[in-house]
Parts: sequence; C-alpha cells; structure tokens
Amino acid sequence: MDHDVILPNGEINYNPFRAMKNVKRSEVILTVYHVSRMSEEEYKSDIQVVKTDLNKLKSNLERKIKEDLWN
Repeated sequence: MDHDVILPNGEINYNPFRAMKNVKRSEVILTVYHVSRMSEEEYKSDIQVVKTDLNKLKSNLERKIKEDLWN
C-alpha cells in the first residue's frame, strides 16, 4: 500500500505503508520520513496528520467489524 504524495510544489514524497497479520488481528505501519527540507515543526505536524489518519482507519475498521458481526 505504499504511495507517493505530490506536494503543492510538485515534489514527490514516497511513503511506505504496510499491513501485516498479527495472530487474529492486523497491524499497519506507515513510515514518516523527516526529510532535510522540513523544519522540526513541519515534521511534528506531519506526524499529527498521520496519527489522525491512522485513527480514522482504526475507527472505520472497528465499525466494519461490528457491522459484520451483527449481519
């Protein structure tokens, strides 16, 4: 599920994203690189955006599991 993000300036950032089985569940891992052109504040902001996105993914998957159990 790796993907490229195209920034407003046209630069492309590669983002490795993995989903792995872990017993009865799965884990996802998204690598956030601290590239040299990024300030510490931009890097921390980027991490917060990724955390928000991963929490949304978790919520959506948990909701889907509950729906499937009731159907």
